[in-house]
Amino acid sequence: MDIATRLRVAMGATHSAIEQLPVSKALVAGTVGRDEYRALLSQLLLVHEALEDELSACPDAAGFLTPDMMRADALRGDLVALGAESVDPPFGETLRLAELMHAWAAVTPWKLIGALYIFEGSRMGSMFLVKPVARALGVPVQPGYGVDYHLDGLATRPQTWARFKVGLAQLPFTAEQWDEVVSAAEETMNALFDLYAAMADHSACVLTA
Repeated sequence: MDIATRLRVAMGATHSAIEQLPVSKALVAGTVGRDEYRALLSQLLLVHEALEDELSACPDAAGFLTPDMMRADALRGDLVALGAESVDPPFGETLRLAELMHAWAAVTPWKLIGALYIFEGSRMGSMFLVKPVARALGVPVQPGYGVDYHLDGLATRPQTWARFKVGLAQLPFTAEQWDEVVSAAEETMNALFDLYAAMADHSACVLTA
């Protein structure tokens, strides 16, 4: 079984569980509230900053990491476009995921590739999310209106994802390192489940404020 298949199989159950969470259903249905969406973007920004900062200094990512994989700037731009005056404070779940990435970078930096796989793979889902999210926000599906996180690279996403998986398979990791990449991807996915689940508490706070 190749590494991309191993990763996909390992992620399957948690990916399906995330899709059943209220915020995920609201994104797909085009009913997510602007405040809730901005809160989610804030959490994702903090995660992407941690991952991208560590990957940029990671020798195992040299020659593999490309500028189009860096998405923190798109998140910052979306928050500004949607009227956020600042980034929301991190959830505990967000901090735990960021801390995982910092810990991996210090001792087993190849594990960061497992986290990167999760976020690059999520961009395939963005192909289906961008229109309902834009509808929910009342904005056009165009750059600069708050949906760049989903919109960037949309036209060539299937081809880019295919190239990513080819490049992934060519990384010179040992069998033990590949096992750790898969484990890190699972940990990342589980942490994202916790983060998305925590959005329900945020939504409740917004409704009762």
